[in-house]
Amino acid sequence: MFRVVDTDTLPLTAAQSEVWTAQHLLGDRRDFVITLLVEVTGVVDLARVRDAVRTTLMDAEALHVRRDFSGEHPVQRPDLRDWDVDVVDLSGDDDPVAAAHAWIADDVASADVTGAGPLFRTALLVLADDHLFWHQRYHHGIVDGFGMSLIFNEVRARYVDPTRRTAADAWALGPLVESDRDYRSSPAFAVDKAFWTTQLIGAAEPPILLPDVP
Repeated sequence: MFRVVDTDTLPLTAAQSEVWTAQHLLGDRRDFVITLLVEVTGVVDLARVRDAVRTTLMDAEALHVRRDFSGEHPVQRPDLRDWDVDVVDLSGDDDPVAAAHAWIADDVASADVTGAGPLFRTALLVLADDHLFWHQRYHHGIVDGFGMSLIFNEVRARYVDPTRRTAADAWALGPLVESDRDYRSSPAFAVDKAFWTTQLIGAAEPPILLPDVP
């Protein structure tokens, strides 16, 4: 089991605040639970893959937080609970691929959306000696699609070079929150806000691509 290093209590970024406001409006729906499934074919060193995933996610400080909505303003605090990279052997199942997708569906359905519990999970689903699924599940309040691409690329690089490490504060949460705060109090933000306000005045309502399904 692995444990994240303690950090200071931090405010939410503007984007995080918007996501969590929307989540509260949605209740226990999983609209903001996002996943990435990476399929690996060919023989790989499972222990080496697991170590690459573990060390990368340990460095991604934004993942290891919980939300506290008890005060006047919501904050994020370090989540010091133990976590692990699950390894699930489905190779003995009659249909390992179907079993993997069912496992993933169950994981998404059980995801915490309150902000109080773990906000990510990752697992290596072994389908055969030469077939592997790497499942990643996150709440959108801690990572987005670009962040998932960074994680994927870093894990791939660390599998190739197990000694690879990023700078100690490269993925620290504090500088990101501070940068967001500085931008929103800067002249550049005022200029950007004025530009987009002008652009959107009188704009038509955006199309809804999917119906609102409970």
